[in-house]
Amino acid sequence: MLGCGSGRPAPSGANRYLRQASESEKLAMEYESQKKDTEALSMYRDALEKIETGLKYATVNERPPFRTIKERVEPKIAELEMHEKLKRDREEAARKKAEDEKKVAALGKTDASKDEDAKRKAEEEAKKKEAEARAEQMKKLTEEKALKADKKAEEHEDDPHAKTDDAAEKKEEAPKPPPGPFKVYGENEKPPRLSVDKVEVRGEYLYAYIQVYNDSAKNMRIARPEVTFTSFQDVDLCPAEACFQYSVFDKTAVDPLEQARGAITGGSHEVFATSAFQFVAIAKNKEKASRTRKAKVQIAFDDGSTWSARGPEDAKPATVDGLPGL
Repeated sequence: MLGCGSGRPAPSGANRYLRQASESEKLAMEYESQKKDTEALSMYRDALEKIETGLKYATVNERPPFRTIKERVEPKIAELEMHEKLKRDREEAARKKAEDEKKVAALGKTDASKDEDAKRKAEEEAKKKEAEARAEQMKKLTEEKALKADKKAEEHEDDPHAKTDDAAEKKEEAPKPPPGPFKVYGENEKPPRLSVDKVEVRGEYLYAYIQVYNDSAKNMRIARPEVTFTSFQDVDLCPAEACFQYSVFDKTAVDPLEQARGAITGGSHEVFATSAFQFVAIAKNKEKASRTRKAKVQIAFDDGSTWSARGPEDAKPATVDGLPGL
């Protein structure tokens, strides 16, 4: 049961803008493959307009696919705009060259060297404009990549909103962590507020993957998580030694208990309104590893509430010394 609080918010209706943006993007790609850059640019701009409109109505959980398309479309628009500008510059240079030739003819100048000089100057001017346009475009793309990299780095911080008291802004910028080993719920499914989605053993290390869902309209700060690894029959085996935010967890670390960031301590993390928070609990216990099949978790929040759960539901019994079901 989810306890108090409202149910999961109804779909915002933003998905129709997502569908329209996807259709415009596909059509733009078709035009681009046919070398119809003007038509392709128009459809990419239309897709971006749909994305910008959809983002105004989309909930936090609905935004990732909008941003994915936006990251594909924006560079395409910049590239095609550059091509259009270069095309206009070439046409302008050709027009100017034709006008110069007409002027020379009207004045009765037949000096071949003067004609060649005018032609050379026109070509040099066109090349100069093209080089300037390319340099400006490269500068723009570099700045955009740097901004995106900075944004991703900010989203990976333990508490990306530690320096602001604006609750509305916190809700607006709440990052959605990757699914990983966690259960994924459909648009019309209501996830449990706390669940142990997976327990696994790697050598002497025990891992429990836990998901918290806050369906209320306010953020909830975690005061203290307590995780205990258990057998299939829910016999306590050993407590978790540390818990880490999953989105920044280094899965390649030699010692998974030694993490550079993401450790969950008293008040270090919060679960954003109408959002999910995922973390991994770890213990090192070679003796208990073969019997570990489940975990139980209890989370205390700063508001005084406490949630608890155990799982996963699909855990299978272990066999130790020929005795099944331990």
